[in-house]
Amino acid sequence: MPGLLNLWYEQLAYHKILPPVCNLSMKILHLLPNWATACSRLQVRGVCDNFPGTLKIMPEHNVFCVKLKQELPGLSEPPFDSELGQKIYSQVSQQAWSQWTEYCKMLLNEYRLNPARKQDQEVIVKQMEQFFFGEGAAPPAQYVPPAH
Repeated sequence: MPGLLNLWYEQLAYHKILPPVCNLSMKILHLLPNWATACSRLQVRGVCDNFPGTLKIMPEHNVFCVKLKQELPGLSEPPFDSELGQKIYSQVSQQAWSQWTEYCKMLLNEYRLNPARKQDQEVIVKQMEQFFFGEGAAPPAQYVPPAH
């Protein structure tokens, strides 16, 4: 129980300090226009939904996308804590990742995959590797695209 209380206390302190720090960072950014110009390659992103109006400056992460064969903005963080996650982070763009998520939804539905099952996770990972780093991925034989 003391560990839980300490965790609650630390989260409370975190929630008290983060918004003023982020807001101070934004005030400094606005007061120093030359610095803002020098940092024009930085993106302003939201820190957390819990703190509306707070912002944080994060450097843009560009990659040469293996799927789309061009330099594009990369993911903000590795999607998995693994070697594959790092490989995707360093070689896959946000646009290609978005294409993968749509393709993955189709796979989940067509093959009736359950992401909680180990066997289905292995199928998804193989399809992901094929989608990004292989010769591409073909939809299931019986797949009929939705009519728009």
